[in-house]
Formats: sequence, C-alpha cells, structure tokens
Amino acid sequence: MYNLYMTKTLAQQSTLFTSISPFTRILNRDRTLYALLETAEKKDDLPIHFLHKNQSSNIDDYAQIDCAQADYAQIDPALTISPSTDAASSAPQTGLSYAGFTPAQRHAFLTWLQQPTASAAPAFQTLYLAHLETCLFEQNTLSKDARLVLKYLHEVKTWGENVSLSRASLLAHWLEQDSAALVESIESGHVHADQLGVAVGHVALLGQLLTPQMLRVLMEKWRITNRPFDGEMARVRLSSLTSTLGTDPLAYALKELGEEAATPRRWRSAHRELRIALPQPDLHPILVPLLNEIGSLSASTITFAEAPSEEMTGGKEGEDGEPSNQQKWNLVLEFQQSRSEYFDFALHRARQRPGYSQLMDEDRRIIHRVMFMKRELRHFWSLWEYVKSWTGTEVHVNGKTVDHWKIWPHSPHLR
Repeated sequence: MYNLYMTKTLAQQSTLFTSISPFTRILNRDRTLYALLETAEKKDDLPIHFLHKNQSSNIDDYAQIDCAQADYAQIDPALTISPSTDAASSAPQTGLSYAGFTPAQRHAFLTWLQQPTASAAPAFQTLYLAHLETCLFEQNTLSKDARLVLKYLHEVKTWGENVSLSRASLLAHWLEQDSAALVESIESGHVHADQLGVAVGHVALLGQLLTPQMLRVLMEKWRITNRPFDGEMARVRLSSLTSTLGTDPLAYALKELGEEAATPRRWRSAHRELRIALPQPDLHPILVPLLNEIGSLSASTITFAEAPSEEMTGGKEGEDGEPSNQQKWNLVLEFQQSRSEYFDFALHRARQRPGYSQLMDEDRRIIHRVMFMKRELRHFWSLWEYVKSWTGTEVHVNGKTVDHWKIWPHSPHLR
C-alpha cells in the first residue's frame, strides 16, 4: 500500500513539475542565486554593488559567494506534496521558502505555477517573484524573457498594486540601464505610488527628461490634483514648470539631492538573499512641492505664464524709445521665517531672483524681499503659492500695500 501511494505521489509530482512556469528554479536542475551572482560579480559593467552576506551594511566589503549554499527559494522535488482536503486551509506566511510550506501548500503552489496569473496567496506571488529576480542574472535569453513576464504581470488584475512586483521591475530596468523601458513603465502606470520617487530618480540618473504623460501619472498617483488632467494641460504645465526652474524638473530635483542621489543603498528584493546595493534617489520630497504648485494654479495663471499679455509685460515703449510709465511698475513681495516645511524651498526660489534682497526690520527680524517687474509676474505667482498664508507676508504694488484677498491673476489691484 505504501509503495502504491509513493508511486502515485511521484507521478503526480512529475506531472506538476513538467507543467509549471519555466522561470521556476528547481534544486539540482538550475543554478542557485549564489552561483549566478558569482558570475555576475565578475562583470565590470553591472550598475550594482554586491554586499557581504553577513555585513550587508558595508557596500565596500565584498566576499566570495558560496555557490554550494542552498538557495532557499528553489523547489526541492524530494519534498512531499499532497492535495489539501480542507478548502479552508490557511495560506502560508509571506516570506516562507518552498521547504517551509506544508505538503498541501506545496501542492497548491505547484498547481498555481501552471498559471501564475490566477488568484493566489501573497506568499506564492512573493516566492515566484524571487524566482524571476534570480532569472534576471542569467546570461541567456531567460533574463530577457523574465523581464517580459514582469511587464506582463503588471497588466494582470490578480497582481494588482503589488509593491514587490513594482520593485522587481525597477531592478530589471536598472540592471539593463533601459531608460526607454523605464519611462514606458511609469507612463503606463505600472510603478507603484510608493516607488515612483525612486523610479523617476532612476530616469533622471539615466539622463531622461520628464514627459507630459509621466507628469500626469505623478499628479494622479501622488493625489496632487483632483481636476481633469488631459494631455494638453500636462504639456502646458510641464512647459511652465520647466521654464520656471530653468531646467528639466527631474534634473532639478536630482541636483537638489546632492551626493545622496548617487550613493548606493541596500536594495530590498523579493528574494531575501539577493543582497545588492544601487543608487535610489527618491525625488518625491523635492517634486511634490513643485507639482503642488502647478496643481493648484488656475488655468488663467498657466496661460499667463506661457503667454504673457501685453498688459502684463509692461506695454509698449514710448515714442522716444524710452520705457513707458507702465514699464516702471513693480511689485514687492516680503516674507519672514516660517515653520512651514516649504520654507527652505521658497527661500531658495526667492534667492534665485535678481530682485531678491535680505533686510532686517526694527525688531531685528529678517525680511526676505523680492521685487518683480510685470514681465516677471509668472515667477511671483509660483512663489506666492508657498508664502501667501505665512505670518508677516506682505505685497506692495508701486509702494502701496495690497491686501491678500485682492491678489489673484489679472486682479485690478495689481495694475
């Protein structure tokens, strides 16, 4: 009876193993992760650092990888499997190895691997991603095919907003230094909101510019605006923001991060033994204030920023060729120290203006003053969005103080 049971079990295992995903790593058939990494470590062109297995915090401490060490994610055909008789059997804990599954859970996992697009426990998806990440270090077509599978899984409803899938895809793009594929992934909405900051950081490191469609995705996934945001609006607002910054927004944000942008940090992988480090510049903290600014501006403000009217640019020259009285118009914005998280950013923007000066009032308080001519008002509006609610902020037009409630684009009080 025992021999009959074992014969049926082995036949059942054989059927399952021949029909599971080709990207699944099987013990004694496929190379372990450590064997693949040993080969990859010898390549000089990989844009990652390999970390010591026991000292992963030190990215300069390399160690010989033990190729004989078992890969926890690999499937051991010698382990028993059995169909579950309990429909309500508990799902495995996320992070477990194949060996850590129960026989019934192993059977369910192998069955699911025949169609990884089907609904499954998160532990199954995580373990499958660990296998796909390992395939990324293969030196054959399996690496390219694994990247295609990662791309396809983003389109599958059952994988939903899987953060680990998003991270695995980002790793694939970074390993290939494939900026075009990364931009396409962001524009398609495949990158999880929590990973977007790093994703656009990689785009910037690879020398690509922010596109209108990427801007739309950032605005929507970071919930910066609830207004309809079509392609033309995205193009106009991106143009306005680029003009204000004087450079591409991604390049600007990357420069603001300084040395941190290129510093390799430990990468969190689905495969828990994949210990690597790579640059992870998170542009989210820099970009959000900028995008909040263009998300809150009205359509009339954006139109003005793109195509200033004759009235706002100061009119025409006088008959003698000298500037007319209209061109002598000026607006002075004054603001003081604030506890706002955007103070440093606003002060940085103010100091970039040629009309900036720093004063001290009679109470020895520092006053930051910026003078704008009419042709420069687009820069005033971008700064005004930050400082308008701060205590001590004042606006003076031709020497006369203007109440805050009178300040809006094309306001008669600003003429």
